[in-house]
Parts: sequence; structure tokens; C-alpha cells
Amino acid sequence: MQIVDLINQLNARDIRLWVEQDQLRFNAPKGALTDTLLAYLRAHKTDLVEFLQSAQAANQQRIELPTVDYSTPQPLSYPQARIWLIDTLTPNNPALHLQSFFEMRGALDAQALEDTLNTIIDRHGILRSAYINTTEGIRQKIIDNPGLKLSRVNVDANITDAETLIQHLNKNNGEGKPLKTDEPTFNLENGEVCWARLFCLSNNHYLLQCCIHHIATDGWSMPLIATEIAGLYPIIAEHTRTQANGQTHEEKQTLIAEAALRVLPPLSHQYADFAHWQHAQPADKSALSFWHQALEGTSNLALPPMSARAPSNHNHNNNIAAGQSLLVSIDATRTKALNQLAQQQGATLFMVLKALFSTLLYRTCQQTRFCIGTPVAGRAASQLEPMVGCFINLLPLVAQNAPNQTFNALLEQTKNHCQQALAHQQLSFEALVQSLQRPPSTDTTPIFQALFALQNVPFDQATQLPGLRINALEAPVTGALYDLSLLANEWQDSIQLSFNYKTARISQPVMQRWADAFMRLLDQVLANPHCQIDHLRLLSNDEQTWQLTPAETHFNAPRHTRWQGQSLAGLFIDRCHKTPDAIALQTDTTTITYAELDRRSATLAQNLRQALDALPSDKQLAKQPRLAIRLKRSEWLVTTILACSRVGICYVPFEASYPTARLIKMADIADIDAVLEDDNDALPIQGLAPRTLFLNDLITPAKSDTTLNSRYGGPLHNLIFTSGSTGDPKGVMVPESAIVNRLMWMQEYLATSPKDRILQKTPYSFDVSVWEIWLPLISGATCVIAKDGGHQDAEYLATLINQAEITTCHFVPSMLAVFTHHLAQSATPGMPSLQHLVCSGETLTFPQVQETSAQLPNTQIHNLYGPTEAAIDVTFHPVDSSAQATAIGTPVDNCELYVLDQHLQPLPKGCVGDIAIGGVQLASGYTNRSDLTSDHFIDNPFNTGEKLYLTGDKGCFNESGELVYYGRDDRQVKINGFRVELEDIEKSINACPAVRQAAVIRHTLPSGLHQLVGYLQWHTGTPGENATSGSETEKIDAMKTWLERQLPSWMLPQRWISVDHWPLTSSGKLDLKSLPRVDSDISQPAYVAPRNAIETTLAEIWQEVLDIKQVGIYDDFFALGGHSLLAANAWVQVQARFDVNIALIELFQQPTIATIARAIQQALQDAEIKRKMSITGELSDDDEEITL
Repeated sequence: MQIVDLINQLNARDIRLWVEQDQLRFNAPKGALTDTLLAYLRAHKTDLVEFLQSAQAANQQRIELPTVDYSTPQPLSYPQARIWLIDTLTPNNPALHLQSFFEMRGALDAQALEDTLNTIIDRHGILRSAYINTTEGIRQKIIDNPGLKLSRVNVDANITDAETLIQHLNKNNGEGKPLKTDEPTFNLENGEVCWARLFCLSNNHYLLQCCIHHIATDGWSMPLIATEIAGLYPIIAEHTRTQANGQTHEEKQTLIAEAALRVLPPLSHQYADFAHWQHAQPADKSALSFWHQALEGTSNLALPPMSARAPSNHNHNNNIAAGQSLLVSIDATRTKALNQLAQQQGATLFMVLKALFSTLLYRTCQQTRFCIGTPVAGRAASQLEPMVGCFINLLPLVAQNAPNQTFNALLEQTKNHCQQALAHQQLSFEALVQSLQRPPSTDTTPIFQALFALQNVPFDQATQLPGLRINALEAPVTGALYDLSLLANEWQDSIQLSFNYKTARISQPVMQRWADAFMRLLDQVLANPHCQIDHLRLLSNDEQTWQLTPAETHFNAPRHTRWQGQSLAGLFIDRCHKTPDAIALQTDTTTITYAELDRRSATLAQNLRQALDALPSDKQLAKQPRLAIRLKRSEWLVTTILACSRVGICYVPFEASYPTARLIKMADIADIDAVLEDDNDALPIQGLAPRTLFLNDLITPAKSDTTLNSRYGGPLHNLIFTSGSTGDPKGVMVPESAIVNRLMWMQEYLATSPKDRILQKTPYSFDVSVWEIWLPLISGATCVIAKDGGHQDAEYLATLINQAEITTCHFVPSMLAVFTHHLAQSATPGMPSLQHLVCSGETLTFPQVQETSAQLPNTQIHNLYGPTEAAIDVTFHPVDSSAQATAIGTPVDNCELYVLDQHLQPLPKGCVGDIAIGGVQLASGYTNRSDLTSDHFIDNPFNTGEKLYLTGDKGCFNESGELVYYGRDDRQVKINGFRVELEDIEKSINACPAVRQAAVIRHTLPSGLHQLVGYLQWHTGTPGENATSGSETEKIDAMKTWLERQLPSWMLPQRWISVDHWPLTSSGKLDLKSLPRVDSDISQPAYVAPRNAIETTLAEIWQEVLDIKQVGIYDDFFALGGHSLLAANAWVQVQARFDVNIALIELFQQPTIATIARAIQQALQDAEIKRKMSITGELSDDDEEITL
């Protein structure tokens, strides 16, 4: 790689090297050979001599190109096949249109220029090759020159310079276009693969725009064409000026061709010879083995989800290829330092920049092993050098980042892999892709999604011809083949970086931050090449300040002390004194005033204190006692929680419905002192606690006068269990001060007052119940208690909210979907009293927001986020029903949140990382689990002396400065080498109009392979466009067709299961573990024979193309061993057999015979209707029905 890279740089500067009598010789234009390059030549003189001699010998062995029959169709080369496939899947893809711009000043002969271009087309058969369908697939055939017409265009008088004109030409929309003519188009079938336009800016001032389809050229060919234009034009212009008029066209062309031969020798071969030769080469098993081993364990590069999402169906093809570029310059000082670093490491500039690029992607995408593509010339023989054509090959260079790796170590690793990769560059990228058998995608490059290239092209290339000066200008980027490309151009003493990106994948603000981060990484590496890449800083000073320094205008606000020293009991008692006769609690059967609740809770608190003090001597309470509460939801449950707070008891909620074994395990973990049961008729659970107390024994007035001022010492309000990743419950110790902060914030945020009526429906074993109970009681409002089990009864809740005039309630999004579905299906009147609907516990989707807003238009939805380990909720976001995405917002008072990488470094906006929480609401840890506590509650690197809680949740900052939730680590899976976020798939499925709610899991097959399984709940009976009808198969097929235009194929579930009702946990969340069982035999669908003539013909085509004996109508083309090129062959035969125009993308998106047959049937019907219309001018009733 080192020597080849050096020679490429020398060639780009027109510096020629050769060996003469074993001595290295060179010839260089003035100023082209810099001091750095001269040092390289001296340092690597021996290596250069050996390389050039070896290359000369190799070329002599590879010059036996065949000469094919140009009058017959010939196969496409491997690169051409890739380009043709992309062009067919995404028609008019601007990334496939290679442009050149030439500013011309002087006396220009436009006709001579047109003749020059046509002479070049005559010279290179690839520039006049047609691409035709044959029984053997797509083939290319050299045809007669169709005759390029140089369009002459006059430009608006306001545009006087070439650069401005180029900017106008490449606007993404037509607004303000300076032209009155449309851009020419390509027609590959007719051999129209290039066009040119000449713009007249003023007298003797022109801009020539040449555009060639990528199937006929590449980046190495474009300068060659420019050189031929400069060489041929003076000869042809002179010929045009001196020759007499009256010549026939044929005579003129003959004379021009003869004149051209004086400048350019004839080509010994055409590109078609190369394509034929390439297909004749035997498979390189050694190269295949190397690449398979090198690529093992790599996965697709997951770009930040804050990038622009994939476009919708109606403009998919245009948007998915749209691209922009962002330019950054590396000055002379940095460029010199980069070259010096390369020299010190025995590497090249290419390797240094590639290592920096991989560091950027590693840090921003949080992936340790992925691929970055790089182009190589692909011209294996000396005869290919003067030929125009698409020779380019792609090498997938592996980027491997290890913990605590230094940049020098990464550079050494990069150098070694680049050298090995170059040694195996002869294997075509297409052959490698086919051998890997990875599932194809219509909008994602296989193997890699990011590309890096280093070139050496002069920024200002000027050519002086007789009477005419030509300047080559840089063409702007309008399309992108890859999600992200970094093109580095070294010229003279500096480097220009061009970050080219798909606008459907990456937003401009994200790209700008990445480019800035790249330069920061570069500076830090140059300052210390031995630095650990995990600790390099990504953020700008401004963004780091915005994230890490508390301020009113920053993400984390300064803390305040307004609520310090408050207690829950004190806040409640204060309210009792202010509004003793107000209703504090309301159930289906009773109401209780604040005065009565004060009396009851005080009595129960006294009795609990006496009971706990009376424990056996070996269980004397030297600590804050822990009381397990095993009560049904009622007014007495709330009273008990109040009593515990008044006397300083830490309560531990034990749901009566929990299995005995789990309760015993929880009691053992929590070191329970006593358990409180509902009544003395209950049968106590043996071994649950040292003593069992019964509520009925404790609600009578205390026998002794125990003052309530005597509280147990201890900071905890409660101890709530959550599910651990191992299945064992974890007891979270929640301080009362944390709950006070959370409640006081919410009281201010919702402006809760005595007029409010707040619904308490969440089981008390879940943290949401805490604010449902306490918020009304510290605000003088009414706490309306739902019946036991009522939180899962949508009809009951709808009635209760209306009858009790609830103003504030909470829903987990899964239960919210059930609730709003009930509202839509029933005659339940609107809920005018409901002002605030709080959501938390799961991701709130945009479709759920829309449906809720439709049913409750006058209710404000609030999306809250927070783990039990941080006192219920730590962020809030008032939801705008018109917004396209739902954020979790900004921190509540006295809390701080961060988005960090795995080494606790803050990440820029738009990059997904781990959500970490600091502030006053943190739990004290996990009871009796110091190991878990130390893992999750770490020393806060941003606030000395405090702790930081690592949530395990993923999130990122959006452009509005709000936090967006992106699921958990445990919902990130790998499928066939692709990293997949299950919640991303669910979000896309939920956006389908026919789907009410969806869930996706990864299922492991008996073979050890994995596949995605999607669970669907349909909209049923809903008026309007959401209503679904048809058989289950038809509904799923329609949904899949819709989804295939939203997601790449590797994100599509392979199996679908419909559900009528979702299994929910006791808290109302979706219970993934209780979803219907996935049968173990679903990996291979049962064979279903063709049912009609269309399906029979398709089966025959597939069997022939795939070389297999039997294909069922539901078999997946790609699962049977098909790849993209075989799909193209099948598509060609389908077009020929049925004489219909079916887009190739249909086969990628719907790779079964059944779905393709339906598309063909529809196309045939459409064609027949058009035929009848052309004859009669009207439709029959049956035809109208088919059309509808």
C-alpha cells in the first residue's frame, strides 16, 4: 500500500517514474515535486525500483486481452453490473452521473468542440455502448455513434461567472433556475450514456458541462477524457478552419479521424475486451479465503438515528440517492505534520487519514468492528491505461478498535491491513459480495456504508491552447452512492476534505459536527500520537459547555435549594391544616376528608411504631425498619403509606398477586423486618418476615401515647423491586429527599391545585404510584383510587375518568393504545375534565400521540422518562401532536442528564450513547447488592463527590436540544451480520396505517441462526383509512409491501404473527415474554406449488436462474441462494416472458413468486385497460372496478 500510494500521488502530479539500468529515473513539472515527496523518493528508492520492475513483469504477463466480436452483445464487467443494478433500482440516480466542468475563455469554435467530443466517442466504444436485455441477462453492445449534440445555452445576464452558474445548475429544486431548458437524460438501452452542454456567459467566455454515466466511466477515466479533449480540439479546430466547405458528413468525419490519429494512437482494445477477459478469470480461492477471514465479525455501520430517516414511498428513488458535500481544509502546517507522522510510522498519508476516519466513526457510531470501503483503479494491464471505462474496484478495509488502544497502535494495524488488502485487490467486490451471501438491500451498500479515498488532483487545472484557455472546475456533489464518503485531495501544501453524504441518511447539522470533530481528533493526534483514542475529545467548546456546565440556557440547569429540608409527612400535614374538610381520597364506595385521613394515618403510624418496637430482642431495630406491605388497592393502602412516612418506616410493596417464591426471594434480599397483611383471616407465607402484622389490628387508636415526633432514623422512603437482567429482582433504595424533589417539581410543572382530581390506578409496586398518591395529597387535591385491577380495564377507566371528573392521570403507552382503541370503538363521550395525560414507562410513539390527540383533543400529553433508580422521572416533554417525533425532553429541577460513550465521554448532538443521570433524585443503590451498586452508581466525573447512575438506556440530543430515547442495549441484536435496533423496526411498523401496534423479537432457530419475528395488532373496524379488510395473508402482504419501502431488507421480519390482544404486565407494559410462541419449524416455509400460469412461469424462471429443482410460491429468492446479479437476470427474463414493465426493485422488496405474480397480474390488467381506452375512449364497469 505504501509504494502504490506514493506512485498514485506522483502520477496525479504528472511525475513520471521509470527504471533505467536498475536506476530510478523521474521527470516532474516545475513545482510538482515537493520536499516531502522528494524525501519519500530517497527513503524508498530501493523499494520503488523493485516495485516498478515487478509491475512491469506483471503487466507483461497480463497483456493477453482477447479481442471480442464487437457486433455481438458482450457481458457486463463486474463493476458495470453493480452500476447497472443501482441505476435500475434507483432511476436517475445523480450519484451515477459523473460530471466535469470546463471554463473556457477565448475564441471557441463550438462546432469543432462538438466534433472533438464525437471523435472521443468514436474512439472509445464504451461511450457508445447500448445495454440490452437478452436471454442470458443484461449485455452491452457497441453501436454506431448516435451523434452527441452539444447543446448551446444562453445564460441569464445576472450570472457572469462560472462558479455561480455551476451552483445554479446543481440546485436541488427548480426554483430560480437560470435556464429555460431541462437537463439532458441518459438512455442506456439506446447507447446514450453521455451528454454535453455549452453555456455562453459572455463574449469569449463559456462553461462546458460534460456528463457521463458511471457505467461507462470512472474517476480515473474522467481526467483521461479531459486530456483527449485538450489534445484533439486544436487539431480539429484547425481542420475546420482550413478545410473548404462542401464536404459530406462522411468525408468530414474521415478527415477528422485522420487528424486525430496524429495526436492519439489508435486503441489496441476496447472496454468490452476487458469485460470478457474479467469473466474468463478463474475464481481466486486464496483471495476469497483472505477476505472471508478478514470480514468475520464485522457489521453494518449504524449511523446515528438523528440522521434523516429513509424517505417515504412516493419519492423513495430520488431521495435515497440525493447527496450533499461539506468541505473542510487542512492547512499546510497540519498537512506537513500528517506526512511527518506517516513517515515516522513507516506508513502513508492515506493510512493516517483512514485511521483518523475510522476513529471518528468508532467514536460517533459506538462500533468496534466495521468496514470502510476504498476505491482502487482496477486496471490490471498496461493496455487498459489509455482506455475509458468503469474499471474501479472496491476494497472493504476493516476498522478494528480495541479498548485503550493508542492512535499509533491503530495506525500500525491500519497499515498492516491495508498492505494485506492490496495484495488481494484482484478479487472483484461483486464476487466477494456474492460469496458472502448477505441479504441484499436496495438502499444500503453491502459490507460497508462509509468510503474513504485519497487523491491528488490540482485545484486549478489550466490548459492553454492556441487562442483558448481551459480551466477545469470542481463539480459539486448532487448524489451519493454511499451513506458517507470522505474524499481527501492533497495538492501542493494542503489537503481538502470533502464529506459527501446521503441526505436521506445524515442531516446537515450532524455532518457539520462530524467534520468539526474530525478536525479536533486530527489536532489531538498530531499533538500526541500515543494518545488513547477512547479519551479523545469530540465536542466543541460550546457544545461541551452546553452539555456539562449547568446554566439556565444550557441543557442542565443550575440546582436550587427551595425544597431542601421538606418531608412528605410535613407537606401532607400542612395541607390537612389548610383544607381539613376537602376530599383527600375517593374510591368507588367512599370519600375521606383531609382531616379524617390525617387522623387515620396518625393512628396507624403510632401502632406500627409500637408493633415494630415490640420485635424480639434479637431483631431490635438499630436501623430504619423495612415493612413489606401486602395489601389490596384501597384507601387503607394509601393510609398505610402515609403512616410509614410519618413514622420514618421504609415500606416495601409486595403485590398480593406475586408468586410465593418470588416474594420470599424479595424478602430475603430486602432484609424485611415485618410484613403487613390485609386481614387476620389471610394465611401468612412462612419465612416471608420475622413477624406478620395485620391491618385490622392496627387501625384502632393506640393504647399508649406515642408521639409522632419520634421517627426512626433513616433516609429511605421506600424500597421498590425491579426486574434484573439475570431474572433476579433488584431492590432499589429510594430516599425521601428524592421523592420530595420529584413531587415538588411536578406540582409546579402541572400547576396542581386543590381543584385537581388525580387518578391513582398504578399498582403500588411500581414507582408511578408514588406520585399518583402523593401529588394530590401535598397539593390539597383529591386522589381518586381505582378499584383493584381496574388499571387494565379500559371501559372501567373511561367511565371512571368521566364520572369522577379526573383532571390528571397516567398511562403506560401500551395501555394507552388499548384505552384509546376503546374510546374509538365505543360511544364513550369526550373527557372534558381531563387536562393532563402523563405517559412514561415505555416509548411513546408518534402514531399513539396522533390517536390519543384525536380522541382527547383538549388534553395535553406529557412524555416523561426516568428509571426507578432516579425517583420515578427525570425528564419531561409536553408533546406537540403535530410533531413527527416524540422526545423525552429536558431534565426536571435539580437533575442532570448526559449522553456518554462507553468510556464516559460526552457525545455530540445526533449521536446515540448511554443515558446517565446525576442529581438529587438518585437512589442510594441496590439493597444488599454492592456489586450492582458499584457497577451502576459510579463516581460522577462531572460533579466531584456525587454519584452518576448508568441507566443502560440509549438516547441522543436532537437539534432542538432535547433528549430522545432510543431503547435499551438489550433490544439491540445482530441479524446476519447487521446490527439492528428492534425499537427502530417497531417504530416503522407502528407508522403503517393498518397497524395499531407492533412488537418485534429476535428468534433463534434450531440451526443457531437468527431471524426477526413481528407481532401485529390490526386496526379493526376503525372508520376511515385505518380500517383493514381481507384475509390475514392479504393484510400481511399489504403491510409488508408498505414496510419494504420504509426499511432496508435486513431490517424486515421474516415471520409475522397476528394478535388480538397484547399480554401486559401488572403495570400495563407490554410483556414480551408472554407473546404467542414461535414454532420451531418456521425457518423453512412449507412448499406451496404454483396456482396459475403466471406463478408456474415464474417458478420455471427461478429454477433456471438459481439452478434448483423446485421453488415454492412463498420461497424467498435470496434465501434460496439468490444474489443481486441473479435477481437482475431473473428480472430480465420476467420482462421478456410477460412483456410487462415490472421494476427490478419489486423483486428486492417482495422476493416471493406469489407477490411478484400479483404485481405482474396488476401490470397486465393495467395494460389491457389502457388498450381499451385507446380504442373506445371509455372504461367498462368491470374495468372501472379493477382500476378502483
